[in-house]
Amino acid sequence: MRHVYQGWSRRQRWSYYVASREIEVINIKSLRSGYDEAKESGYRWVILAVNFVFLAFAYASLTTWSVAIPELSKTFSLTSASAQLGSSLLMAGYAIGSFVESLFASRIGLKKTGLLAAILLLIPQFAIPFLGHYGLILLLRFLQGWGIVWFVTASMTTAWFPLAQRGMASGIVSAAIPFGIGFGGLLTGWLLEVAGTWQKSFIEFGVIVAVVALL
Repeated sequence: MRHVYQGWSRRQRWSYYVASREIEVINIKSLRSGYDEAKESGYRWVILAVNFVFLAFAYASLTTWSVAIPELSKTFSLTSASAQLGSSLLMAGYAIGSFVESLFASRIGLKKTGLLAAILLLIPQFAIPFLGHYGLILLLRFLQGWGIVWFVTASMTTAWFPLAQRGMASGIVSAAIPFGIGFGGLLTGWLLEVAGTWQKSFIEFGVIVAVVALL
């Protein structure tokens, strides 16, 4: 920049410096304005609705195990304590996975983290019915817990909302948790009646969740 200042008085140099800083400020304000306009657009409500539905079905999938326990116990000759291990390991995976998800999100972004979580949620859902060893089923239940995506969906949703509305957006998305668990038991019970076996009900529920994820 020295060639620009050559032959200029101190006052001219100062005026040039101030003008360049003002242009930078205008550019920053323009970028912020565009970002705020995006937040004010109606698309944020679409994001909220999509994440609510996906999170509701993710938590609804938790009920597939409890509804299928009677049939699972018969298939693998399980005691009551052994049958409940599936739920316990899922929640253990949920606890550990939530921490790991936060680390992944800071490195690869929320979208890729959400995709990885969806894969971990769905693959065990389709694989468990075909496994003949209860130990492998428990391992997949643990991995499936990593796919419960509350952290990702909540973060993706609130990022689209202005600061004053983020609490509301987070509350609405979080409401998908009890909503999903509530209707999940009814849906899974109905699928079990229609399908006839716990294996088929697992697969059919997985298809429903996959369709919702693709939407």
